[in-house]
Amino acid sequence: MLRAIRRSLAALGSKHPPVLVTGSPPSDGVLGQLGESVSVYFVMDDYLNFPTYTARMLAPLEQRLLDRVDLVVATAESLTRSKRPRSGRTYQLPQGVNYAHFASPRPEPRDLAAIPRPRIGFAGSVSTQCDTPLLMRVARSNPGASLVLVGPVAAALRDAELLREPNVHVLGHRPYDDLPAYVQHFDVGVIPYALSAWTVAVDPLKLLEYLAAGLPVVTTAIPEAAKFAEHVAVAHDADEFVAEVGRALACDRGRARALGQAFAQLHTWERRADTLLAVIDDAMRARRQDRK
Repeated sequence: MLRAIRRSLAALGSKHPPVLVTGSPPSDGVLGQLGESVSVYFVMDDYLNFPTYTARMLAPLEQRLLDRVDLVVATAESLTRSKRPRSGRTYQLPQGVNYAHFASPRPEPRDLAAIPRPRIGFAGSVSTQCDTPLLMRVARSNPGASLVLVGPVAAALRDAELLREPNVHVLGHRPYDDLPAYVQHFDVGVIPYALSAWTVAVDPLKLLEYLAAGLPVVTTAIPEAAKFAEHVAVAHDADEFVAEVGRALACDRGRARALGQAFAQLHTWERRADTLLAVIDDAMRARRQDRK
């Protein structure tokens, strides 16, 4: 890793000390080896509760990283508490959105066009973080609608009863470049995450992507959805989720599109990058001050 980074730095030809930003818990061995002016651990998930990771292996590696970095930047508020560095400097920077990618109109894909409307859509991995009984309830409560799942299905769920419902349509993985064409032609976007030790720290990318695509959004009450409660429907139980899906299907779609897209434009990755650079500048000043 160090050899690859040094080659890249040499190719850039910069004479300034680099800023080291890592999102990888096992990368503590890189810190201090590049003459960096400041180091940042950018945390986008609680990896110790990630379903396919081994916490016993990762925990000591992550702790060594936290002991050495100057700053933690985390996408979820809970991560600013659980991933606190020895320096004490933490900052929450939520996920952003590639607004133009999801807002620019796309023609309806042929495979989606064959599915009857209205369409209740989920774009993401159908895996253990999804509340599949909740999705089944949504499908059965809306027999005249189609529940469309765009994304890979985990092996453990390929025989799930949900996938055998007559109005559930599983389209599987679609490339990121093609994803807006599918999302734009849903009638409502859902985020059916079950509450768990992992999802309490998830700031879902798809929430802002749905809004940029012009959709009304219904989500379960994962903690990071609360900050968007004025712009999306946050459901605290299955009954409320089903009811909010019904209201979203009946809403004024033109008004929902205008409001959602106006809000999403305030949360672009460009704006997030500007904020990150400002946070790094503050950390560099603080580090210089500490050395005095």
